[in-house]
Amino acid sequence: MKLPLISITNRPKQHSSADVLFHAVTDNEDFQRDALNLKAGQRISKICGGNESSKKHVLAKVFDRATQIVERGGGESPLRAFWPQTFVLPLDRERAIAELEKNKKRKKGARKTFILKPSGGSQGEGILLVQDAAALVAARGRRSYVLQRYVGDCHLLPGLARKWDIRAYVTVASLDPPRVLLHREGLVRFATAEYEPPHAGNLHNTMSHLTNYSLNKRSENYVNGEAGGEGGGSKRALSSCLQIPGFLPAGMTSPDLYASLASLAHYTMAALLPLLRTNRHTSSRGGNPLLLSGSFQTFGLDVLVDERGGTWLLEANSNPSMRLDHEGERSEVDERVKGSVMEEVLREVGGGVGGGVGGGGGVGSGVIDVSSGDGCAAWSSYARVFSKLAGVHRFLFARPGGGSARTGKSFSLTLAAFRRLVGAIGRGGENHVYDLVHQKYARGWREERDAEDLGELKSDFDVMDLYELLEAVGKADGGSVEEIADRALAAAAAEGR
Repeated sequence: MKLPLISITNRPKQHSSADVLFHAVTDNEDFQRDALNLKAGQRISKICGGNESSKKHVLAKVFDRATQIVERGGGESPLRAFWPQTFVLPLDRERAIAELEKNKKRKKGARKTFILKPSGGSQGEGILLVQDAAALVAARGRRSYVLQRYVGDCHLLPGLARKWDIRAYVTVASLDPPRVLLHREGLVRFATAEYEPPHAGNLHNTMSHLTNYSLNKRSENYVNGEAGGEGGGSKRALSSCLQIPGFLPAGMTSPDLYASLASLAHYTMAALLPLLRTNRHTSSRGGNPLLLSGSFQTFGLDVLVDERGGTWLLEANSNPSMRLDHEGERSEVDERVKGSVMEEVLREVGGGVGGGVGGGGGVGSGVIDVSSGDGCAAWSSYARVFSKLAGVHRFLFARPGGGSARTGKSFSLTLAAFRRLVGAIGRGGENHVYDLVHQKYARGWREERDAEDLGELKSDFDVMDLYELLEAVGKADGGSVEEIADRALAAAAAEGR
């Protein structure tokens, strides 16, 4: 069996002949060089835009947009089954304040708790539990935050009154065709202080309410457990925990858990795929289209299980830690779990390791293919609308004779490009009306792009931006986003683009 040559260095000569290129981040010259020069048959371990699209506020906005589209068609969004009520700040500040003011009027025992997180934060940085609007003073300024309903009825392990969650690993093995794999092995992370439902007197107790390893490892109660789960480690393999009686709520079985995780993983990635597939780096308009099939990335989804067997996505991590140690000491749990995940990744992308897809084989037993989901008919409207928007995006930035309307290295919504769109939908004679739409939208888009933690994602005008723009056009035009997209696509077809 031929083993792949794997490069994790920044030496171009080694990279030129490597089968798999591993990078930790995408916002540096080394990654951009390798992405632009990726050859047929090579794979690269990050998806352009993957790190930015999983930021907390971007994920929340994408989920909100997807839910709106699906439910306008009369169906119920499958995202509601696993995504807690979430507000994006400062965008939704007024709605968030109204919700918290309403919460303040409830009896103390009936009040909801919300968790406030900085969008670009990691490892538990800057997280607060809040029950009233006064606490939102921490979220003032231009930095983006999310305010999310805290899931308080979490299921606890019998005999251990400590909160836990699951770090589920999901690998997007290809963007085109879309291929998404859920790894069966995962991490179960325990808080290091006893849990009690949140109330005004214990909201500050982070070791009780948060399961983040980066926080709890500082506690004197943290236990660096063994691979098999013996000794009651603070971090354990999911496969070991599933052997513990009562680990799952009454009536929930291991197959039930994996079915819920599979659905959650599918719809999370299905919501993000339109954004990733139209990133400028994967575009034939100045990028490298080989990245659509050559890119892969492993995400970490943090999932809470409640007393009724519900599974809740808390956040998505684009760069989950693959370290195999605990503060410099060996971590058998990390070796077992993360070693298993990386083995499955290499089976998939490594061009022959273990007979995986890269070598023409099938899916390994350690993963579940969640590419196609569970057949939710209502979701088709989201996929249909964004398929059309991808076509409009190509039309909007394509120049006659090739090339694209770009400023520097990014797609920029110029007035000329916008007027071409307005003309395509049959409103060319009313430029003064639509110029005002462009002026107002472009100003807001620049302000959001320039926010301190949006990074590369907002250096481009992407399909989510296009949806919001066409909504603004629709208010002046009287048409829906899909109707406007259809007219633009018809014009593009007439022009032969």
